[in-house]
Amino acid sequence: MRQPPETPHAFCVAMRQAIHTRIGVAPLVLALSLAASPARSQNTNTLPLLRGTPSTFTANSSDVSGSGATGSAAQRGSTQTGLAQTGLAQTGLAQNVQAGATSAGAANAAGDEPPLPAPVPPTPTGQAGASTRPIPGTPVEAQTRRRFNLTTPPNLHGIVQRPVYVATSPDRTKRQSQLPPKLSGVSGTPDHPASTDPVVSPAYTDAELKRLAAHKRELRDADPYAPLGLRIGSLYVTPSIEESVGYDTNPGQVQGGKGSRQSRTDAEVKLRSDWSSNELTADLRGGYSYFPDVKGSNRPDGDGKVDLRVDATNDLNFQFEGRGSLTTQQPGSVNLPQATQSRPLVWGYGGSVGTTYHPGYWTYSLRGNIDRTEYENAKLADGTTLNQSDRNVTQYELRARLGYDLTPGIKPFVEARLDTRQYDQTFDSSGFDRSSNGIAGFGGMAFEFTRKLTGEVSLGYGNRSYDDPRLKDLRGPLPEASLIWSVTPLTTVTLKGSTQLVETTLAGSPGAVERQLGLEVSHALLRNLIITGTLGWTRDQFQANPERDTTVTAGVKAEWKLNRNMVIKASFLHTQETSNVAGRAFGENTYLIGMRWQY
Repeated sequence: MRQPPETPHAFCVAMRQAIHTRIGVAPLVLALSLAASPARSQNTNTLPLLRGTPSTFTANSSDVSGSGATGSAAQRGSTQTGLAQTGLAQTGLAQNVQAGATSAGAANAAGDEPPLPAPVPPTPTGQAGASTRPIPGTPVEAQTRRRFNLTTPPNLHGIVQRPVYVATSPDRTKRQSQLPPKLSGVSGTPDHPASTDPVVSPAYTDAELKRLAAHKRELRDADPYAPLGLRIGSLYVTPSIEESVGYDTNPGQVQGGKGSRQSRTDAEVKLRSDWSSNELTADLRGGYSYFPDVKGSNRPDGDGKVDLRVDATNDLNFQFEGRGSLTTQQPGSVNLPQATQSRPLVWGYGGSVGTTYHPGYWTYSLRGNIDRTEYENAKLADGTTLNQSDRNVTQYELRARLGYDLTPGIKPFVEARLDTRQYDQTFDSSGFDRSSNGIAGFGGMAFEFTRKLTGEVSLGYGNRSYDDPRLKDLRGPLPEASLIWSVTPLTTVTLKGSTQLVETTLAGSPGAVERQLGLEVSHALLRNLIITGTLGWTRDQFQANPERDTTVTAGVKAEWKLNRNMVIKASFLHTQETSNVAGRAFGENTYLIGMRWQY
């Protein structure tokens, strides 16, 4: 079959030849005006473009002149519609056109006329508006239908269905290959299945929301130089070991002491759980300082704690803690005035059990502590042994706190503390019974202002009464503070202060009020280079005794993080102790440089 002309120009030429031969000049003018009308142009060219496909009429040249045997119904309807729009009578013209179409159809059937070409003018390359879509009938649609076992759509009313255009980029092709094609058709047919309601995912539980929030915080606060740790089941373990060498001007911490080279070894293990609820953390640290040039100055130190939080409900949890510490006594101090061959050890260990209930704005906390302190016997310079078992003591303490969430960032509270200290021996080496009972009350506030200033401050008053009537009550104000100020993302200032009622071995003195104050400023010159400066101040004011000791420390340290596993460290620390008792003052400078390995 011969293809009809596709453009208005070719259509006009065909109409002029056919109508001039069959009808005459007058209908020719009408046909020309009809062919050039916007309606005809829209039906032949614009409508296929709106559908996204080129024109696909399949009729011969006789159909254009009105053939009823082989012509397209859509074309005949379009021609008659155009005649109706002219407002002229169609009876005579329609009869002449029909008669001419009949004779033309017979001639075409006999092959008297040569077939008319159906030229489609090509779109110039690079011209604006040039379409890059494949034409219908290409293997794209057929391959896609065979792949997804789809039936071939019927040719409804002579209109070819819209083809499927497959993405050409590799990434989009890969994604689209996993989905069925988007086909045209009536909703509910195989080409276009009826839409269904989307599946709604279940809401996150409270535990999942907490875990997601913690994970987001970790991503936000991630340090590219922080150790990743070892994963053991649901626990993360972060070990580290550090070795430093340097010089100490007074390792014995005595007046007029001499200096020595120093070798320092530190080891640390941190543990953190990765549970949806509950939490287990641990921080264990130990170190040893070796001074080859000064005998008796070598000393170990360490501390650690393990915390477990059990979440019973959203508002109720229980806390368990185990802790321990190891230090040494300083020869020549107020509690060990004699010279010794080595530094006696001091062990401390204990545990806590507590609970916190937070229904709404109120917070109720209850905590019980048990702590034990033991002292090693000292070997004096003359070879004798000083028994210190009379200093071994156990303390039992109960703390209760009531807080209220005034705002999300301000939480005032009140706290009460009751404790008792029981010595293993009723009387010490001086003949005093130092077992006692204590009571203290605090009022304070925990706050967080725009995440730049966070902390807790409180002011309290404590009183300790002793079993021995010869010892006066030990009392005094107990201010406490812990503040963290993030000046900039690179600079952090930390301030800590505390007050305690401590024990002593001075005859006739119940104890001392010890006040401590510490300031630390840390600044990151680079992401992996951190400089930190520290200041410390400690004062022991003994009651019923004129002695007063003051210790001041100042230092600076630097950390250069090579990667997640290696850190180069350097530090300097100056210590100066003064006292109103002769022979107690001393000064010390410590210089260290080393490297830490962490995982």
